[in-house]
Amino acid sequence: MISRTQLRRYGQTLAFFRTPLRLQVRTLYTASHEWVAYDASTKVATIGISHHAQEQFGTVVYADLPEKGEKVQVDKPCGNVESVKATSEITSPVDGVISEVNAQVQENPSLLNDSPEKDGWLLKVRDASFEETALMTPEKYIAFVEKGEKA
Repeated sequence: MISRTQLRRYGQTLAFFRTPLRLQVRTLYTASHEWVAYDASTKVATIGISHHAQEQFGTVVYADLPEKGEKVQVDKPCGNVESVKATSEITSPVDGVISEVNAQVQENPSLLNDSPEKDGWLLKVRDASFEETALMTPEKYIAFVEKGEKA
């Protein structure tokens, strides 16, 4: 039989080994309201629009995304999102080659309103590279958005 102390130690040991795996994926934001979740172990970056961006767009009705295999470059257009208000350009926060395009967003663009930072991701880019200093942590992005709303 295992004592409570042994069970507690076992739980702490498991938590210790799980922590580094969670930290390998880091989410950062751009001034143009895209996010990038970078997985350092695979060098794959997932790109999407922020919750703030989808609020500004209003109801998204169409997503025009590039094809798998196309190259993307930092600060260059990599698609468009059309809403009831306007068409907005998506800017890539990374350099690399598109390895996957979210077909669900193309079939159901409202995913960008319902889940912009989870199910509504746009692209996955392999061999991704970027300047981390040009991007914002979630905390800095929140401050950036709040400052912009007060201006």
